[in-house]
Amino acid sequence: MEFSFNFYKEVLNKLTEFLKPSFFQDYSEKGKLFLRHDVDIFAENVINMAKIENNCGIHSTFFFQPNNDFYNILSSKTVTIIDELSQMGHQIGLHIDSPFEESVEDLQSAIERLYDFYSKYIPLTNVISFHHPPQKVMNGFETGPFINVYGDKYFKQIRYFSDSKRREFADQLFSSFDQDKERSIQLLTHPFWWDHFSMNLWEAWERFLDVKKAGFKESLKEGFEPYRNFFDERFGK
Repeated sequence: MEFSFNFYKEVLNKLTEFLKPSFFQDYSEKGKLFLRHDVDIFAENVINMAKIENNCGIHSTFFFQPNNDFYNILSSKTVTIIDELSQMGHQIGLHIDSPFEESVEDLQSAIERLYDFYSKYIPLTNVISFHHPPQKVMNGFETGPFINVYGDKYFKQIRYFSDSKRREFADQLFSSFDQDKERSIQLLTHPFWWDHFSMNLWEAWERFLDVKKAGFKESLKEGFEPYRNFFDERFGK
């Protein structure tokens, strides 16, 4: 299986012959395709994936982590990405890393606090996903007005496929779809794995380093005059 945008477009074209791309709020056990992207590592790559979907006339939901080691959800760069996604018609949700020791009540309270805070700065939908979801999240967890993408409706009552851990899901997805073109599907992808050409793990790592290094250099130039002068003298303007 190729983790390329061209192959992703093939997947979309095949599924949307019979399934209608829909947001999670518009649930149905039949006839719907719920596309979801968990942004774990590479926020800079999500616009490329979003453009592929827009070219196919499709909108999806991108989930960003509020406590991420690889990007800051409120940095000017990430907010610009999120605003562009929203303007393209995609939805934005929180991708929550839930500690296993939290009770259900603690988790409900944490979700409400996170949503109340981040919704002041970015256009959040009421749909939430979880990073490394604990068992309590997989057991039909719902809280107030929020939709859990691991809730029974989306995880058990319809079909679920994912590229988590760089899983090659296509054969299983196509086999299931060829046997049943009516039952709805939730498809999760992680933008870090995908690009204009398929890459192995080493190539994905090198691409990530190159992009982060360039972004870090530009941030130093913009924020600190000594580095701006240093880089201009060393590499040219």
